[in-house]
Parts: sequence; C-alpha cells; structure tokens
Amino acid sequence: MARALALGALIALAAPGATTARHAAVSLSARALAPTPDPEDTFNPLGRRGWDVPISLEASADPSCDSLVLRYAYRVSFDRRLVETYSGSYDVPGPHFSDQVSVRDAGSKIRYTAVAVCAATGESSPTASVAASVPPHTCDDGPIRVAALRGRAWREDLDVMNKLRPLRRGDFVVDAYALKVGARSRLVLAAPECDRLLYRIDGPAPAATGSYHRRGRGDSFAIDGGSVHARGDRHAGGIDVRGAWVEPLGERPSTYDLRPARRSVRVRVLRGSVRIRNVRPRIVVLAGEEALVRCGKRRPCVATVSR
Repeated sequence: MARALALGALIALAAPGATTARHAAVSLSARALAPTPDPEDTFNPLGRRGWDVPISLEASADPSCDSLVLRYAYRVSFDRRLVETYSGSYDVPGPHFSDQVSVRDAGSKIRYTAVAVCAATGESSPTASVAASVPPHTCDDGPIRVAALRGRAWREDLDVMNKLRPLRRGDFVVDAYALKVGARSRLVLAAPECDRLLYRIDGPAPAATGSYHRRGRGDSFAIDGGSVHARGDRHAGGIDVRGAWVEPLGERPSTYDLRPARRSVRVRVLRGSVRIRNVRPRIVVLAGEEALVRCGKRRPCVATVSR
C-alpha cells in the first residue's frame, strides 16, 4: 500500500503543469562612484570640505521576491585611524538603487559591505564589498603626505590631549597637527602634484603643519629648531620661524634653506626668491643670497641680506 502511495505521488509530480516550490536565488552587486564634495559647503577649498561617496547597488531575486531588504555596514578611516563605523538596513526600493557614505576629511578611505535578503524566505545574497577613497586634494589646502622618514617623528593626537602618534611613510598630515621630529631624524613632506612642493625637516625640531592653496596662499609651516630645506611656489604657505615669515615668490618653485639658532635665523636661497615678512625691514632674498634675521627681546626681528 505504501509503495502504491509513493508511486502515485511521483506520477503526480511528473504530470504536465505540476510545480515544486524553490527558494529565491538572491544576487547583489555594488560599486563606488566618484566622490563629490559637500554641496552645502561652497566656502572652504576642496581639501577642507566634507565628501560624499555614492555607492551604486543592483539587487535581484529569481524567482522574484516580494520584499528584499538590504543590510549594510561601512567603516571610514583616515590616516590609519578608524573614524566611524555604522550599520543599518532598509527595504530595497527597486532593482537599481544607491546608497551614500559621507566622510569628514579629504584623503579618507571607506569599506562598504552589504547583503540583500528575501524577507519571505530568509535567503540572502553573497556579501557585496567595495572599497573607495577620497583624493587628498593637497593642492587645495588638503593634507600633505609623508614621502620619507628617517629616524622618528610624531604628530599630535587630536583625540587624546597631550599625546603624540608616531608618523610613518605614507601618512597624511593636516594643518591642525603639531609635529615633532626626533634628534638625528629627517621628515620629508612632499606633494609633486603641487608644483613639486617639498619640506625636508631635520631634527630635533618641534614644528606645525601648513598647506598649499592653488587659488591663493596656503597656511605657513612653523619650526623652532633643527633645519628645513623647502621648495614651493607663491601658493605654498612658506615657513614661520621665530615669528619671521618666509614666503616663496613667483609661479615657478623657489628652493631655500632655513637654519634657526638661539636668537637668529639664517635663510639661504638656492633658486628663485623668497620674501621675509614680519621683520625690519621687510626684504626679498634672491637666488645665491643669504639673509640673517636677528631676534632680541623686542620685536620685530631685524633682517640683513648678504650677497
């Protein structure tokens, strides 16, 4: 009797028009599109704006599923530091849709992962993962990369008061950072795309980071000790040393050396020209010339040029 029932069931399944239920096969694809600057911030240069990273998504199910749900998560990092993590879910609005990750800093990196789930059956797609980064926009007041490091150097930790974080080659420094270059150490900050911008700082030297602004002049670096070999055009921030501001001039890069002493600063120009401000008298130093800036208890400092 049991064999007869089983045989009848098989015959019924094989009859024309008979169907069997099968779970939906869910698929999901994701890709990052070009980052776009914060549309509400039209005042700050690109290197200081927030950025949005659009994520293009495509989800489907076969056979179709009445309700697909996207479960997603992302991580944002900047300068080897985890800045933000977030996860959430929402109903998939259609086969083609998009998401967005907003970041605070140019130079940030994101990792976005997601799965699509059929609410009725619980079937899910393989995990879709995408990585993207926002360009640093160094030439628009953005962060400058550590091109080389010999010895040890540190930057200020903006999250923990009075703490320094070791620098590594490839790190970014922004103009909010205070820096420290160790004894017998050399830190090189460079941006070849910004008219070969270069700052080579030999320690021991406390310093502060500046910037480059192609539509004006960037913020000045600051140094109090050691020595600096610098290269930049008129859009580079130059260097503030003991209150004297050394600014490169001209559209072509100028190359110059600075060596602070206890109460003086020597500025030697190798190529191009620089202007020294906040001294008496304000002077322009040309290639092959050297300026001596003497600083006493009373300001401003006094500058002389030797040719």
